[in-house]
Amino acid sequence: FVYFVMSVTEQEVKEQEKHLWNEGDEHIALPADADEDGDEPRGVVFVGRIPFGFFEEQLLEYFSQFGDITRLRLSRNKKTGKSKHYAFIEFKEEEVADIVVDAMDGYLLFGHILQVKRIEPDKVHPKIWKGRYSNPNRGLHIKPKLRKTIEKQKIEKTNRVKSEEEVKNLRMMLIAREMEKRKKLEKLGIKYDFPG
Repeated sequence: FVYFVMSVTEQEVKEQEKHLWNEGDEHIALPADADEDGDEPRGVVFVGRIPFGFFEEQLLEYFSQFGDITRLRLSRNKKTGKSKHYAFIEFKEEEVADIVVDAMDGYLLFGHILQVKRIEPDKVHPKIWKGRYSNPNRGLHIKPKLRKTIEKQKIEKTNRVKSEEEVKNLRMMLIAREMEKRKKLEKLGIKYDFPG
């Protein structure tokens, strides 16, 4: 085997960058900014109470029946990667978003009644699309190695020896909860005097 080693100087890299960006007022639309914010208004929809097992791929496939989807973000837990059961979907046309809200709000899907609301363009937060879905190979679901680490951390936290101060705070919290329960029961007319 013959290997060719190519040495590139810093000057050559700067020259290539100049040619890449054309140095003029004209900006080359890279894939990252091509779909960010266009001039035409887009319809953004909030979808809540999404059932487990209905992830990005399924949302994309299901809601694309209404029209072209430009962006989609299923909210996930940062640590575990599990779905938080709500998503944001951006459609190419605003009218499509209105149709989706009319058709899907209150729709029963796998035993869950979907909550679909329209988000007005001025209410869309600039960071709403951070961590959005771009392709199926991005590592969306929980990694087995991470799951074991999280379980281990939970077990260690539960089993660790607590200080006297922590034990005192736990007892005070339990007593406060018990007193609240007794007050509620007393308001309902239930006599409850049980050592707890």
